[in-house]
Amino acid sequence: MTTKEKNQALVYALKLLGMRMHSEKELLKKLYAKKFPPAEIYALIEKLKERKLIDDSVFTRAYVDQLRNKATGDVRIRFQLKKKGLGEKIIEECFDKENREDQRKRALDLASLKIKPDKSADPKERKRIYDYLTRKGFDYEICRDVMGQLMKTKDDLAWD
Repeated sequence: MTTKEKNQALVYALKLLGMRMHSEKELLKKLYAKKFPPAEIYALIEKLKERKLIDDSVFTRAYVDQLRNKATGDVRIRFQLKKKGLGEKIIEECFDKENREDQRKRALDLASLKIKPDKSADPKERKRIYDYLTRKGFDYEICRDVMGQLMKTKDDLAWD
């Protein structure tokens, strides 16, 4: 591979990293798609790791924070991280930081925005909200607890 081709691979990788952070696997796929030689790709990846331009643990923490800010549940976040090629060890490090109560609060806030007050007792409405929470990636236990809490709150308001 000539120096010009090496520079093209480096320029392309830096362009991608300039747009947003990438996991190592994502960057590998994109470099392979551009048909750069495998030996050069791996050398480039190692060089980028040495210079801390690629760091899967930093990427994972940032991506988890981004998804949590969008009120995404941990089930879906884990799925997205695995899809991006991140290892189980790195994924687990990120999930040790948040407890179930924080996740429950995110789900409750999200469900509170979706519920229609005039239909809170309607079973179809409850199912719609429950399904929404599961699609957002919250597990069964959290969805059940949130729905119970939401319906209890709505019932309390009805007595006032």
